[in-house]
Amino acid sequence: MKFPASAASVLAICCLTSTVSCAPAARPTKRQIIGLPNGPEIDNSDIPFDAVGPVGASGDVYGGTSLLGPLGDSATATILGPGVTYATGDAENYVSSYTLAPLQTADADLGLYLDLSTNPNPQPIRGGNGAIDAGPRNEAIQRQNPDLLARPGTDHGDVPNAKWPMGLSSTRSGTGGGNPGWARQENTDELPVGTAMAGVDMRLGPNAYRELHWHSANEWSYILTGGVRIATVNQNGQTFVDDLQAGDLW
Repeated sequence: MKFPASAASVLAICCLTSTVSCAPAARPTKRQIIGLPNGPEIDNSDIPFDAVGPVGASGDVYGGTSLLGPLGDSATATILGPGVTYATGDAENYVSSYTLAPLQTADADLGLYLDLSTNPNPQPIRGGNGAIDAGPRNEAIQRQNPDLLARPGTDHGDVPNAKWPMGLSSTRSGTGGGNPGWARQENTDELPVGTAMAGVDMRLGPNAYRELHWHSANEWSYILTGGVRIATVNQNGQTFVDDLQAGDLW
């Protein structure tokens, strides 16, 4: 396939139709076999033997009150540890300052839709379930996935994840000079539950080719920008050529 001089971005989807006590070991009084069951024997009965344990250990294994953290001596805990910042750096993202979205205080078992799209400091709270997230975290991802951040009370996490952002897929760059383009994909390596569908996001430079390929599955492609020329051939040797533009689907 050869494409016209305009670049194209293509999204293709392929569908496949307690406590334990240990007693110290007794001092050996007989020869011990070393190695294989029938291997050479070594007389180690005269070697001093002590139970295995930390060298020089003494005292109570629980330690004293000096080992307690800052809360143990009534000191005031700080909101953030040294050097810890929030992703956005906004003051409203401090743990002590947040606003719940509409319906977020409703009974968790109702499973109502939560719109966190404009919430600068989304929290994993739904009704009486959950608690605040002190971070660090990714607020943008949390805003996009309210039911993962604050899932309904009836959601026990049994449904596999069925979403994968192409931005986390490894991008395979075209080579040979001239910036021919790139491609990144989603398949069972990235999304194990996606056994019946795969997707490709691709950018082709002017006059660039997509590698010739075939598969037994149906392929649907949508042109996001630019233009492209496609050519296909079926098992009977019949061919098809067409020029497509942004917004076209094949």
